[in-house]
Amino acid sequence: MSLLRVAIIGGAGGMGRWLSRHFTSMGCKVAISDIKVDEAKLVAEEYGVSFCESNIDAVADADLTVISVPMDKVPKVIDEIKLSLKKGSILMEISSLKLLVMEKLKEVERFNVQALSIHPLFGPRVEELTTKKLVLIPVSDSKCEEELARKLFPEAKILVLEHEEHDKFMALILSLTYFINVIFAHVVSKRNLERLREASGTTFTLQMLICEGIFSSDPHLIKNLILENFFGHEVIGEFIKASERFYDWIEKRDSDTILDFCQKVKECLMKDEEFSRAYDNMYRALRAIGG
Repeated sequence: MSLLRVAIIGGAGGMGRWLSRHFTSMGCKVAISDIKVDEAKLVAEEYGVSFCESNIDAVADADLTVISVPMDKVPKVIDEIKLSLKKGSILMEISSLKLLVMEKLKEVERFNVQALSIHPLFGPRVEELTTKKLVLIPVSDSKCEEELARKLFPEAKILVLEHEEHDKFMALILSLTYFINVIFAHVVSKRNLERLREASGTTFTLQMLICEGIFSSDPHLIKNLILENFFGHEVIGEFIKASERFYDWIEKRDSDTILDFCQKVKECLMKDEEFSRAYDNMYRALRAIGG
């Protein structure tokens, strides 16, 4: 597409680096800024992009500005740069939660700037986007914004979700999943992990893979995914209440209730078309990681 200059705020982070590679490969001239100045300078040198001392300098002549900072910092960054964005340019943010930023994006559009809100459902180690998904969250014109997203990420699969529906999904997909793994990690990390691995089978091995993969992320991201999603509080509370009930059945050694509960859960899961392949896929995943 006809973008010439791209500014990436948060360019020293994992996704900031990925975005630098992505837009450079599209023939764009990329400039980055970051509060981690020394890291950003090294990234700029490594990736062959420009380093800017401030966010204002980075966005001044950009056709596309991308905000790639921790989600709780996005509104503040938008306020900082909104008056410096070039008229007719695009402002895109990629945070994992959208209730925090939607009003700010709508405000930006009053300055003759097109707002674009996406959520990449992949991490910064992805090398190519074929089969990878990203979510488009409409700000004002769903059709126009989807068309723009497809031009910026032509190989990705794009799913369109309204911001509230998106955050409700992420409450289960991210907030609850991260919460469960944080508590699991807390309990397990107090044990001898080497001996546990020696004795472990398929389930524990895969669970540890997920757990340690999550903790390879910045703890700030983990905290935000659990804390900042309003809908996440509800589903985490639901999980805790169910856990307390289950623990009560364990203490009472209520075998019949536990068996009935597990059977009902299984019946619900069997409605998922992937259920019949789950057991084989679990072992296939284990073989793929050399387990």
